[in-house]
Amino acid sequence: MADVATPGAEQPTVTRSGWSPNRKVAVIGGIFLALILVVVIAAVEIFSSHLENAKSGTEIGTANITDGIEAVGTVNKVDPVTSQMTFSLVLTPTGTLDASGGLLAAPISLYYDGASGTKVVNFAADEPLGSLDLTLPLEGSNVGSYPWDNYTADVQLSFRDDKTGSTLPVDLQVHRNVPAYNVVDVTGSVDTEGVISAHFQVGRAASAVAFSMLVTIIMWGLALGVAFMALSVILRRRKFELAMLAMMAAVLFAMPAALRSFQPGIPAPGVLSDFYGFIPCDGLVAVSLISMIAVYLIRKPA
Repeated sequence: MADVATPGAEQPTVTRSGWSPNRKVAVIGGIFLALILVVVIAAVEIFSSHLENAKSGTEIGTANITDGIEAVGTVNKVDPVTSQMTFSLVLTPTGTLDASGGLLAAPISLYYDGASGTKVVNFAADEPLGSLDLTLPLEGSNVGSYPWDNYTADVQLSFRDDKTGSTLPVDLQVHRNVPAYNVVDVTGSVDTEGVISAHFQVGRAASAVAFSMLVTIIMWGLALGVAFMALSVILRRRKFELAMLAMMAAVLFAMPAALRSFQPGIPAPGVLSDFYGFIPCDGLVAVSLISMIAVYLIRKPA
C-alpha cells in the first residue's frame, strides 16, 4: 500500500541542482563586463605606448651648436605601395647664420639622397629656412605580408655654405610620429666631412595590428554563425525563412566593403591577412548562402 501523507505533517524539502536564472544572468553579465574591462585596458596600454613612442626622439649630429643648422625631423608618411617614406624637416639657423628672426645670413644648400637619387635644395639669403619634405626610398618585407610587414629607410644629408663650400654643423632631432605605423628604431652617425646618416626601422603600429586582428575575429564570428545557421536548416530541418537569405547576402557583401577595407592601411586584395581572414570567411558565407538557396528550391513544401 502506498504511503499517504498525513495532513499537517512536515514535508521533506526538495532541493534542485543548478543555478537560478538570476544567478546565471549575473555570472554571464560579470564575464561580459570583465571582457570589456580587459579590452579597454589593452586599448589604453596600446595607445599609451604609441604616444610615448611618438614623443621619443633621437639626436644625431652636433649637440648645442652655435653656428649651424638645428633640424627637427619627423616621419610623417609611410607608403609601402610606392615604396616611399616622407621625412619632414623643420630647419632653424643658429649663430652667425641667423641674420634676424630666423632669416639666413648667407645662402646655403641641402644635399640628400632621395627616392630618385641625390637631391639639392637651395636656400637664399635673407629668407627663412622653414620646413620641407624629403621623399626617401623604402625597403623591406613585401607589402603582401600585411599587417606583419616591416621596412627600413636610409638618408644621408648635409648642409653646405654656398660661398665657402664648407659643410655646416647640424643638430638633427628625429621624432617618431606617423599614423598607423611605429618607427621602431632610429640610428645615425656623422662622418668626418659632416654628412649625417640616419637609418629608420618602420613597422605597423601595435594599434593597427590589433585592429586588423579584431576585424578578422569579427569576420570569423559572422562566417561561423552563418554556417551553423545553414547547417541547422539543412540537417536539422529547421524552419526556413527568407530573412535568413537576406541576412546572409548582407554579410557576404559587407565583408569586403565594410570590414576588410576598414582595416588601417590595408593594400589591395591578396595580402597575408586575406588568406587567414577575409577569403575563407567570405567563401564560407558564400557556400552557406548557395546551400540555403538550393535547399529552398529542392525541399518540398511542408
